[in-house]
Amino acid sequence: MTVGRLSVAVQLVVVVVCALFFFVLSRSVRLTQVRLWAMAWWANALALTAVFVLAFVSPPPIPVRLGLALYAAGKTCYALLMVAGTRHHLRPGVDVKLKVVPVAVVVTAWSVILGAFAPHLGFAQLGQSVMVAGLLGLGGVWVLRRPRHSRSRWLGAALLLEAATFAHYVPLLAPMMWGGRPFASYLS
Repeated sequence: MTVGRLSVAVQLVVVVVCALFFFVLSRSVRLTQVRLWAMAWWANALALTAVFVLAFVSPPPIPVRLGLALYAAGKTCYALLMVAGTRHHLRPGVDVKLKVVPVAVVVTAWSVILGAFAPHLGFAQLGQSVMVAGLLGLGGVWVLRRPRHSRSRWLGAALLLEAATFAHYVPLLAPMMWGGRPFASYLS
């Protein structure tokens, strides 16, 4: 098993463990934010499964464009659900204003566009890195500006750290826009 395959497999296993943890937690602690975070981790698992299949299963059992769209949909839903859960955590009792139809339209449009126009997985990762870093970064700033109590600041810090993780991929993947290779070899 190559290092790249092992890395994605480990990420996938960790995300599935997080998804299982939040699923079990959502069954015992009936809080809206926990249910939203459980759904977010399952969406992230879908995205990483698509990456694993596209990058390491030859030939892929699904069309590449569909795989890219599934990756984009999973990562987009992950970011949206994490921020929605955070909003509910900070304002318990206030219903989460996620209107299913408009969110589904935006996620579907973004995923179809990325799946149709990204020439390969690296371009899709670049687009998703920008989008997820932006959403999680805005969510983190929102939390830090409106903490429910002082202990809620950990949530804002966690979102900002996750946003920074996604943002660090952008300059490393950017050379692909002009036909170059990513700057860091670990991205492959």
